[in-house]
Amino acid sequence: MAGMWGLCASDLLQVAHWNPRALAGMLGYTLLGAVGFNIARIASLVLDGRLPALETPSLLATMTFLTGPILTMALGIGFILLIAERLQEDLRRTATYDALTGVFSRRAFLTEAERAFANARRSRTPFSLLLLDLDHFKRINDTFGHQAGDEVLRAFAELAQRMLRQGDLFGRYGGEEFCALLPDTDRDGAWTVAERLRAHLSDLTVEHQGHRLAVTVSTGLAEGPVNANSLDAIIADADKALYCAKALGRNRVEIHRNVA
Repeated sequence: MAGMWGLCASDLLQVAHWNPRALAGMLGYTLLGAVGFNIARIASLVLDGRLPALETPSLLATMTFLTGPILTMALGIGFILLIAERLQEDLRRTATYDALTGVFSRRAFLTEAERAFANARRSRTPFSLLLLDLDHFKRINDTFGHQAGDEVLRAFAELAQRMLRQGDLFGRYGGEEFCALLPDTDRDGAWTVAERLRAHLSDLTVEHQGHRLAVTVSTGLAEGPVNANSLDAIIADADKALYCAKALGRNRVEIHRNVA
């Protein structure tokens, strides 16, 4: 029993090591206490040559009878709380990150973008917003299947995350559309980033079941919050620029100032 509980305690304490707030630590130390008690029983057997009869009143007999129900209750309650904690973490992650690509979900992106917008207005610093739409994505789904489309989405998300800075925000806005917010970046700097991303994606091919899928992206760019009253207004400007990029042939970056 000491060996079994010791192994369980070791695993639980490893979880607590990378997540100190986890209830796993409490369960691990509870099991260590039980291990210590069993070691004390082993030591008693080694020193005295026999275990005292449990019906004989003694501290060891009392602890032997109490350890079982106390440990059972502690572990039962602890594991229930641990499962609840895990479910809450799973729900939080599901609400925050897109399940397919691993980037921010639309809701989480907009929440973080609103904070960035408020900070930029207070500090009077620029930021730029990119609205990116994969070209002819429906054609990929119709021709090669939705699994191929999923591979394309994941490949694009990985490429974008590698090319954006650590402080930039990036999320899936919906379907094949993504959104990026670049703090402390004016439209010229953002255009350089967007154009570099467009060029790298044009050189990328996605392998799927023996097929090599070529992908391009159209991007609309808007700068804020110089004349914008809300984040929605900046997104609307970027959407207009995106529409212009598609109308001009796709696989290009357009800035809102060029849209009438």
